[in-house]
Amino acid sequence: MNAPMRVAALVLGLAVALGAQAQAYPAKPIRMIVPYPAGGPTDQLGRIVAEHMTHDLGQPVVVENRGGANTQIGTAEVTRAAPDGYTVLFGGITPFVFNPLMYSKLQYDPKDLAGVAMIARSQLVLVAKPALPAKTVPELVAAMKENPGKLNFGSAGNGNVLHLAAELFLRTTGTKATHVPFSGSAPALISLLGGNIDFMFDVIITSKPHIQSGKLRAIATSGARRSPILPDVPTVAESGYPSYESATWFAIAAPKATPAAIIQRLNAEAAKAVRDPAVIAKLDALAMEPPQDTSSGDVAAQTDKDLKRWGALVRDLGIRLD
Repeated sequence: MNAPMRVAALVLGLAVALGAQAQAYPAKPIRMIVPYPAGGPTDQLGRIVAEHMTHDLGQPVVVENRGGANTQIGTAEVTRAAPDGYTVLFGGITPFVFNPLMYSKLQYDPKDLAGVAMIARSQLVLVAKPALPAKTVPELVAAMKENPGKLNFGSAGNGNVLHLAAELFLRTTGTKATHVPFSGSAPALISLLGGNIDFMFDVIITSKPHIQSGKLRAIATSGARRSPILPDVPTVAESGYPSYESATWFAIAAPKATPAAIIQRLNAEAAKAVRDPAVIAKLDALAMEPPQDTSSGDVAAQTDKDLKRWGALVRDLGIRLD
C-alpha cells in the first residue's frame, strides 16, 4: 500500500471509530458538575435540564454540586476530567468571564473548556425604593447629575454581576453614585426594601414580587429587548441609552479535548430540552429566557463578547478578587 492509500485508510478508520464512539455514547451515567451549592438558581436550572436530557440520552445525567472559591473548585474538576463526555460543567457567566477577568491566578485554565450549549439568559432589573422621586431612567440620570455621588446603590459584592451592571449603567449615562457592597444579593435587597439604599440592579425573580406589591419600583430592565417576565418595564436601551445591555447566562461546557461527535450529541439533546414547552415554563418561573442560539459556538462567541464588554470596565475599576 502506497503512502496516499495508507493516509486515506487511516482517515477512514478514524472516522469510523469516531462514528462508532458517538453511536455508543452514552454507555454510562453523565456527571453534570454545578459549581455552586444546591438550591440556587444555577442548580435549579441545571437539574431541570439534566432531567430532560436523562430521558432523551437513555442514561442518567446526575447533578453534582461542587461549590467553592467562586466556582473555581467545580470548574477545575471538569477541566481535569477525562474528555469523554461523561463529565460536563453547568455554569453561569462567572467561570467563563468574570473569574478570568478578576483573578490573577485561577485553579483552572478557561481555555480547557469547550462550549457545549447555551441554555438560558437572564436579564436584570433596575429597581429603586418608592421614596426616590425618579420613576424613569432619564429622571434617575437627572437626579444623579444634579447630586453627583449623593445617591447610592447596592450590590452582592465587588465584581458581582449586579455590581458591574450598575457600574456600566453609570458609565453609559455619565453619572456618579456611591457603591454599597453587601455579602450577597439578599442583604442588598433587604437594605433597599428598608430604604437604606436608593437603587440596585437585581435578578428579576427576587425583585418581581416586591415590584408587584409596590414595595419596589421597577425603572428598567437590562437586556436588548424587553423581558417577557416584566413586559411593561422598558429597557435601559429604549430609555435613551441604546448601547446599554447587561445580562447573565447559563451554559453547558465539557473538557476541551472532548470529541466533536460527543459535543454534537450533547448539544442536540440540550437544544431539545430548552425548546420543550414544559422546560420553557420552568424557565419562566425562574425569570429566565431560552436562548435564540443554543449552539456550542454561541458559548464561545458570548464568552468573547462579554470578555470585551466587561474587561475594560473591570480594569478601569481595578477590581481584583485575589
